[in-house]
This record gives sequence, structure tokens and C-alpha cells, in this order.
Amino acid sequence: MAPWEGLEALLGSARRILLTSHVYPEADSIGSEVALALHLRHLGKEVVVANETPVLERYHFLARLFPVLSLDELGPPDPDAFDLVVFLDVSSWDYTGKVGDWVRAAGLDVVAVDHHHPNGPFGVLEVIHEDAASAGEVLYHYFQWADALITPAMAEALYASLLFDTQGFRLGNTRNETLRVANHLLDLGANHRDVCRHLFEVESWTRMHLLRLALGTLQRQCGGRLAWLSISEDLFRLAGAEFVDGDGILDHLLALKGVEVCAMFRQLDQRGIKVTFRSKGLQDVGALAEGLGGGGRRTASGALLTVSMHQAIEEVLPKVRALLDEPVRPRERTTELAPSRS
Repeated sequence: MAPWEGLEALLGSARRILLTSHVYPEADSIGSEVALALHLRHLGKEVVVANETPVLERYHFLARLFPVLSLDELGPPDPDAFDLVVFLDVSSWDYTGKVGDWVRAAGLDVVAVDHHHPNGPFGVLEVIHEDAASAGEVLYHYFQWADALITPAMAEALYASLLFDTQGFRLGNTRNETLRVANHLLDLGANHRDVCRHLFEVESWTRMHLLRLALGTLQRQCGGRLAWLSISEDLFRLAGAEFVDGDGILDHLLALKGVEVCAMFRQLDQRGIKVTFRSKGLQDVGALAEGLGGGGRRTASGALLTVSMHQAIEEVLPKVRALLDEPVRPRERTTELAPSRS
């Protein structure tokens, strides 16, 4: 059973709560933050949502539901600033960036709510369900268990998290339960057309320029079962783009006929190379990323390698090719997502 009771107890005993997420937050992380913030505010809590960087324009529709600050607006680390910190859509310090540094410097108690495979201990409580399509889906089931009111604004935020992490319910993490949850959120007030427009119809010319340059590095291996590309610092600079502008590029590779696994190597400033994997479900790229010190789920994962681009490619590609040669080994499923409170 999920540790709903522990989450309820920690949230109930805290007065001032910080909600945050991984570096470069997207619709799942921000949607989850906003939904939980609205719930906690309804309970009379003082809630602050803050991430390492300001909210991207495409996610402003979520930040209009509840203010989302940047780390600079929090001030210096203060152990008395918050009673509790909840990290959403992340359960590894490797992906918390400067916010993680801030939280640890302040010595604050931490809770993780996530749907990725855990990568080592993280906080006083980890609420993790790998079967969930998004962190927002995990929260939905918590709200259902707690018999909590889900307002139209909360439903919109949770629906955005589901729609984004399933890429419009197209990816392998879309289950019958995912669609049932989505349908209920629509009944509760989420607007499918509006969320689709905000998430999928806001591409910039900068992102298109980066995509064009990135596709120039596209490689095909293993008889077309593997596709990969790389985005160097020079390509980002040439396109006038940022790291986050590379999000979504792998979806184009996964759409290729015959491709089972795809990978993207991106320069993440001075931190190293972020390698991201996608799978159509036959191969477990979550386990692959764990072997590289990262994490994720069967169909989507990633890892941060503190090496050069050339070294990262040389290290990772043989492991991907070996994965494609292995027989399919399904990962053990987690326990029921929505247990009864009784």
C-alpha cells in the first residue's frame, strides 16, 4: 500500500510548506506543484512554490493558477523558513540542482512524490509509484484516498501533468487507469482543448531551428531499431536556444518506423552530458539509466554523466546496443495505486 498515511501526517503537521521539483521543470512537475499547493491552501497551510528557474512561457497557464517563484526569490537558506519541503516528480538529489543545495543547506525535512524508479535514499518519506503515468497521477490517487476536494483548477493542473507525460496519451505509460483518471479530471473541470493548445501548439522558431540542427546529427543503428542524436553547446548557441528547448525532440525519433529505443545526448552547461532515453516498451530504458547513475521508468529515463560529449557517446551506445540484444525482461509492477483508506 502507498504511504498515504505518512504523507497526510507530514502535510498535516507542517504549517509552512515549500513545493519544488527537478531542474528545468515542465508540465508534470509544475502541474503537480500547483495542484498540491491549491489543496494545501484549502487546508489553511502557508504554501510557497519555487523552482530553480523561472517558469517557461508555455507553462504560464499553470502558474496563473498558483504563483510559481524562482529560487532567487527565496533568499538565502533558512532552517526556519519552512517546516517541510515536498519535491514533486523527482526523487534523486542529482536532479534537484540549486534548489536541492538550498534545501540541504537549510537542513529541512524532505518528502518526495514521484513516479520514477528511486535512485537511493531521499528525504524522510518517499511516495513513489512507477505504474503512474505522471507525478500528477500519484497526487490524484492521494487526493482520492484522502477524500479531498479536487477543484476545477486542480483538475486542470493534474490533467496537464498527465497529458504532458503521456504526450497526449500516445506513450507506453498510458494505461487503462491513466485514461480513467483523465476522464474523471475532465468531469471535474479540466479543459482538454485548452491544455492541448498550451502544451502542444506553442512551438517557437528557436525550437524549430534547434530541431533542424539536431536532426543533422541523427544516427541509425542496429538495423534501424536504435536512433540517437546529440546537441552540443555549439548547436545550442547556433540556434540561440537553451537546454530546455531540446525537450520533446526524442518524440520525433520514437515516431520513426522500426525504432524501438532512441537516445539524445545534450550538453547541460558545465554539469556534463544529460543523456535521455525513450522506448516503445519492449526494452526497459529505466534499468539502463539506473546503471548509469540515473533513473526513470521503463519507457522514459535519463542520466547525467560528468564526462565530455564524445566520452558519453562512447560509454552509452554499447550499453544501448547490448540492451537491444537482450530478451525482454518486464519490470515488476508496484502495488495498487489507489487503495482504500480503510
